[in-house]
Amino acid sequence: MRLFSNLLKKINKQVVSIILACCTLFLMPEGVSQDNKLHSHIIEKILPQTSRVKEFQWQKEKYWLKKATGNKVCWLQRFGRELGSVIVPIAFLKPTPYGDKNPLEFEKERLLECEQLKVNCPRLIDYGTNWLVMADAGVSAEEYLKRLSRTQRFEFILKLISTIFDNQKKGFFHGRYYLRDMLVSSTGKIFVFDIEENPIHIMDIPNAKAREIFHFIVSVTTVLNDKELKQLGFWLNEHIDKETKKRLLTLAHYKKSLKFLNFFKHHLGRDTTRFLQTAFFIMDNIDIEEK
Repeated sequence: MRLFSNLLKKINKQVVSIILACCTLFLMPEGVSQDNKLHSHIIEKILPQTSRVKEFQWQKEKYWLKKATGNKVCWLQRFGRELGSVIVPIAFLKPTPYGDKNPLEFEKERLLECEQLKVNCPRLIDYGTNWLVMADAGVSAEEYLKRLSRTQRFEFILKLISTIFDNQKKGFFHGRYYLRDMLVSSTGKIFVFDIEENPIHIMDIPNAKAREIFHFIVSVTTVLNDKELKQLGFWLNEHIDKETKKRLLTLAHYKKSLKFLNFFKHHLGRDTTRFLQTAFFIMDNIDIEEK
């Protein structure tokens, strides 16, 4: 009798495994084509060796595995953003909450959204409960810039900001376009990745646009010299719509506080220094007067 009972348990486990495998196969979102051999390779060889992000090769193709972690630094970063939004309560700088959802689960949904909106992003290849695998889409814009001459750099920055504007017209909002969150393919196409938030969930479209422009400027302040930043300011002032300008210029309401912080900027860390530099850049270069 005990032997029979154990046999039933074993059979039931096999049945459950088959059902789960079938669910995985049939519930795989459109746009994700699971290769069973690749999936096994990921589970057996790649995941055990990965703490967060890992590049790997499979049949002469390059892929990236991204794994969720319970890293306390991420929690501290979010806490810092929340605190900053209380000190300077500007709508477009409000942190995007993750809620109870796994950030990678959210990113998976956003990668599929990219494909639907015809926005260039790495193709989602496979995923599990706490990991996902994307096809390689090129080098980061941050790395690509290092290969360019000074004159080429500025033109490339304009290409990146134009891509951001094009994506906004398609109805796609990344949330925080830093240079490391944009990729350059071998053919020169610009891709976006690391899409773990959606500003539209907590703000209107002009604020979402302002948010992306602000973070992009933060990212390029260390790349461009003063003359080039002035050129960028002129270009942005010509191309940003009036409603988005209004949102960006809410920074002027806190000009006194920002000036006070600027006095101590060398003691406040790199991120705060870049934030202040971007805030003053916007107030000095963006206006809503009709040309």
